[in-house]
Amino acid sequence: MLSREEQQRLADIERRFHAAEPDLASALREGPRVHGARRRHEAAVVSAMAGALLVGLGVLLVSTTFALAGVLALTVAACLHVSRSRDA
Repeated sequence: MLSREEQQRLADIERRFHAAEPDLASALREGPRVHGARRRHEAAVVSAMAGALLVGLGVLLVSTTFALAGVLALTVAACLHVSRSRDA
């Protein structure tokens, strides 16, 4: 807990910071942007859907190539999901 004098000093520093760097102050007030996380989530969903489709085609057509491509796509989706979870 800050003393009253420390709180006043901190408030004064904040006022001077907002006056000197208004753009930076507003960017810090808004917090981080989440556009990258949203794109990673969308890429993970698309990759998982494509992987499931390819694995299904591989089984249906008895094609190792399709099945392996599907497993690769599912692995990419899992990696994107894990990296998204760590960012949150």
